Amino acid sequence: MIVPFEPEHAFTFKLQPSQRHVGGVEYLEALKHHGIALTMIHADKIVACGGIVITPDTGILWGYVSDDCKRSFVALDRVVRKLLENCKLPRVEATVEPEFINGCRWLSLLGFKLEKPLLHYGPNGETHLQYVRQTWLRG
Repeated sequence: MIVPFEPEHAFTFKLQPSQRHVGGVEYLEALKHHGIALTMIHADKIVACGGIVITPDTGILWGYVSDDCKRSFVALDRVVRKLLENCKLPRVEATVEPEFINGCRWLSLLGFKLEKPLLHYGPNGETHLQYVRQTWLRG
């Protein structure tokens, strides 16, 4: 089941180990109000929150995924693919920490291409990899 995202949703489940940080309430409120923001519920538990922050010509894909989402990952993948398919922006960006191999792999499978590393990008100065999905890259 997909419901509109509320900031408190992000605090109701344990993140996968590769996602260490959930932003504060103000940050989560901004995510809710600046684009598309959804929460996925499976077996009466929140398993993921995510969406696309929309700027005039770019979207920023974001998401928080629970550490026990394996049973619902196929459904989650379908939701994200549909979200990207319906996004009419020429460019959508996403970042992931380099050590999160499954996150890097998933972005690639979603049609994102590695663009560049972002040094000192994370909340504690972590390096992230920036991926981009452009309409001209999609077949």
